[in-house]
Amino acid sequence: MDKYHYYAFETNTTSDIAIPSSSESLESTLTIGNRMPRATLNDVVSKNITMVLENLLMNYENSQLPTHGKGVPTVVKTNILIRSMGPVSELDMDYSMDCYFRQSWRDSRLSFLGPIKSLSLSIKMLERIWRPDTYFYNGKHSYVHTITVPNKLLRISQDGDILYSMRLTIKAKCPMELRNFPMDRQFCPLIMGSYAYTSGQLVYEWQEGLSVNFIPGMALSQFDLMGSPYRNLTFFRREGEFSVLQVSFNLQRHTGYFLIQVYVPCVLIVVLSWVSFWIHREATSDRVGLGITTVLTLSTISLDSRTDLPKVRYATALDWFLLMSFGYCIATLLEFAGVHYFTKIYRRLIYKLLKRRRQREVASNYRKRGNRMSKRYINSVSYIDRVARIVFPASFGLLNVCYWVVYVTYQEEFKWQDPPIGSITPISH
Repeated sequence: MDKYHYYAFETNTTSDIAIPSSSESLESTLTIGNRMPRATLNDVVSKNITMVLENLLMNYENSQLPTHGKGVPTVVKTNILIRSMGPVSELDMDYSMDCYFRQSWRDSRLSFLGPIKSLSLSIKMLERIWRPDTYFYNGKHSYVHTITVPNKLLRISQDGDILYSMRLTIKAKCPMELRNFPMDRQFCPLIMGSYAYTSGQLVYEWQEGLSVNFIPGMALSQFDLMGSPYRNLTFFRREGEFSVLQVSFNLQRHTGYFLIQVYVPCVLIVVLSWVSFWIHREATSDRVGLGITTVLTLSTISLDSRTDLPKVRYATALDWFLLMSFGYCIATLLEFAGVHYFTKIYRRLIYKLLKRRRQREVASNYRKRGNRMSKRYINSVSYIDRVARIVFPASFGLLNVCYWVVYVTYQEEFKWQDPPIGSITPISH
C-alpha cells in the first residue's frame, strides 16, 4: 500500500502567514515510493496560496490607504502601452486609443513569506483590497474590454508590491486649433489622477523608462505621431490639491489627401475658367456658361471639404484657398461682363461714325472700306482679354507661392495645453 508523506506547515503568529517547518523542498517530501503525485502537489500548493491569502485579508481594511496613519502619501506608479490610436475627430474634437493601462503601488499589509515570489490572483480579489480611484480628467467615454473575460491582471509580490493592469479603450477630448488646417499640428492631451484622494494622501508618478510606449508599427491614417511628452502636475480645485499625470500626443496631419481631393481640382478649375479669355467676345452664352460651371463646381468642392469640420468662427487655411479660387472664377465672369459692356458701347460709336461717313461720302469705295472696318473691329480680340491672359495666371501663381510658403514654413511649436478648470502647476523633478 502506497504511503503519502505530506509536508507539515506551521503558522507564524507574528506575520499570520503559513510557512514551512523545515528547509527541505516541497517536491522532495511529496513522494509515493520513487514517484511524485503531481495532483497532490498542486492541491497542496493551492491550499497554501489560499491559506496565505486568507491570513493576509483576515484583518485587512480595504477602505484605508496602504500608508494610512504613517504620515506619508501612497505612491502609485503608472505606465501606458498604446496598441492603436484613432480615429481623431475634428468634428467632435476628440480621439480614441486602445491601450494597456498599468498601475503599481506597495501595500505592506499584503507582504508575505514563502517559496512563491509573486501571486497572480483572480480579479475578484480587487473587491477585497484597496486600489486607486484613477479617472481621466478629459475623458469622454472609456471602457474595459470584457471579451472573453474582463481584461484585467492583478499580481502581488512578497514585498507587498501590487501590479494592476487592464486593457482600456479611451475616448478623450482634444481641443483643436484649425487655423492652419490641413497643414496643422494638433496636441491631444490625456490627463489622469485620483478622483477623491488629495496629494497628501495619494501621489501619481510616471514609471521611469516605461512611461508611455507604443506597439511597434503603430500608425495613424491621417496623422504622423511626432512625440508624446509627459509630466507630473499638481492640480488645485475646491476640494484641495491633487496629483495629476499628463501626456500629450503631438500629431502632424498628412496633406496628401487634401492635395489630391481639393487643392489640385481647385487649381485646374481656375485654369479652366481662363479659357474664356480665348473665346470670341461675341460668344456670350459660351463664356457665361463656362464661368457659371466653374463657380458651381468650386461650391461643390467647398461643401464636401467641410463636411467633417466643425463650424468654427475663423477661416482655416483651406477656406482661404477656396475663397481665392472663388475670387478668380468670379473675376473671370466680371471680366467678361466688362468686355461685353465696352463691346456694345464701341459698337454703337462705330455705327454712328460709319453712318455719318456714309452721309458724307457718296463714293462706293468709301462705303466698302467702312464696312470692312466695322467687321474688322467686331471680330478683333478685346484689349481687356489680352491683358487678362497675362494678369490672371501671373497673379494666381504669385498668390499660390505666397500661400504655400506661409503655411508650409510656419508650423506651430508644441506647447502644453492645461485643462480649462482650476489651475495646474508642474512639479519640478
